[in-house]
Amino acid sequence: LFLIFAAGSAALNALVKSDYFSGYLSMNIVLMTAFGFVLLREVPVNDRAYQLLAPLSRASFGIYLAHVIVLALLEQSPVVGMWFSAGNSAYMIPLLGLLGFLVSFVLVTILQKIPFLRWITP
Repeated sequence: LFLIFAAGSAALNALVKSDYFSGYLSMNIVLMTAFGFVLLREVPVNDRAYQLLAPLSRASFGIYLAHVIVLALLEQSPVVGMWFSAGNSAYMIPLLGLLGFLVSFVLVTILQKIPFLRWITP
C-alpha cells in the first residue's frame, strides 16, 4: 500500500510541479500518516520489544526537535559531508537519516540525564 501511494505521489509530483500533492500538509501526506499511525497502533508488542522501544518513546519528541539541528551540523562537518557526497544516494540518504537519528537520540538521552537540563528535553 505504501509503495502504491509513494509511486502515485511521485508520478503526480512529476506531472504537476506543485506542493499541493507533496507538501507536508497535503491530503496525501495527511492520509498516509493517519494510516501509518492506525496501523502501528494495532501491532502487538511483547515485553522484550517494549523494553527496546520505551527509551525511544520517551525521547521521541526531543529527537524530533533536535534532528534538524543535528542533520545541519552533520552536513556541515567536513568528514561526514565528504563521506556522504562520495556514495550513491540510494544508500547514503538512509544512512544519513540513521546517523542523524542515533546522534539525536544520544544527545536527548544525555540531556534527560542531567537534572538541570531535564526540562529542556520533553
